[in-house]
Amino acid sequence: MAQSAVSRFTEEQVESLSKALREPNWLKEYRLEALTGDSQAVADVSVKVEDSAGLTASGRGMKRDIVVASVEAIVSGINALMAKKLQSQPSTTLAPQGEPTTMEGV
Repeated sequence: MAQSAVSRFTEEQVESLSKALREPNWLKEYRLEALTGDSQAVADVSVKVEDSAGLTASGRGMKRDIVVASVEAIVSGINALMAKKLQSQPSTTLAPQGEPTTMEGV
């Protein structure tokens, strides 16, 4: 089955952003809707991205330009993915002696 031009383009955007982040991310879902039917329609793009560990996150972008809305949605999704990763990691602080300790169970 042939991919649409929009789908190929957005997958290339994800690949470029993944290279910049030095971490693989994949575009799992892409949805485009026009909020109005005229020539000044706003593109509403929703995406779901996934990392190499299988963690997923969603992003959304709304602009008059489909490409800009797509990039905005992908960046939003990757930001959400990175936030999930940070939240899942135990936070560390410095103990009074200067020794690192974790905040688990606090």
